[in-house]
Amino acid sequence: MYGPTELTITIAAHRWSSEHSPAAAVNGLSPIGPVHRGHRHLLLDDDGEPCEGEGELCVSGPQLAAGYLDPGDDQGRFFERDGRRWYRTGDRVRRLDGDELVYLGRRDAQVQIQGWRVELAEVEQALRLCDVADAVAVAVTGATGTELAAFYTGDPVPTAGLVGRLRAHLPAGVLPKHYHHLPEFPLNANKKVDRLRLAAYAQDLIDGADGGTDFSSTRSASSTRSTTSSGTAEEPATGAGEPR
Repeated sequence: MYGPTELTITIAAHRWSSEHSPAAAVNGLSPIGPVHRGHRHLLLDDDGEPCEGEGELCVSGPQLAAGYLDPGDDQGRFFERDGRRWYRTGDRVRRLDGDELVYLGRRDAQVQIQGWRVELAEVEQALRLCDVADAVAVAVTGATGTELAAFYTGDPVPTAGLVGRLRAHLPAGVLPKHYHHLPEFPLNANKKVDRLRLAAYAQDLIDGADGGTDFSSTRSASSTRSTTSSGTAEEPATGAGEPR
């Protein structure tokens, strides 16, 4: 079921079956189903114009909240179009046959890599299809400009082998350049994966710093300090030392 808080109720749902799921056609990303009757939706491209296929999901209907208590939180999320009031969810989706929608990730989780428009959520899901426990992809600045760094948990995997598996799921132009294994991901104050700390750690390594990040401080007091294993797409993974 899918329904942002600003819509007050769920507005879409996907019915799973053991025989078929449209998610299989999109690297295992999560289907959220067609929008319920009585609600309208449209997809907007990066220029804010209606588009087909893939874009930011916008919804209109009687369930739409009146707004925020603090008007400063609006940030243009509510807008008028064709005589109707709409809400920009910030979620990027792909429309399949039959108006089935597949969740691609947050609009602010899309990056440009050498001319490729890359959904970080799609890269992460592709990594999870390569026998890793969990995965996070972040954007960093490297020798070729914006590059992807991949973090994963589970058993360590030689970088060359992981890249080889990823080629079955991603175009060569969007493959991560840097790979880091962690026993567990750092969490922020909201108990969600701390992507900013992961990105800072990966950037430190690229810049020649020591990657001095203490990931253990985000876990329970009994957690041990995490060690990483890192490598690039051209070389086997090697020990990267202990983050401080």
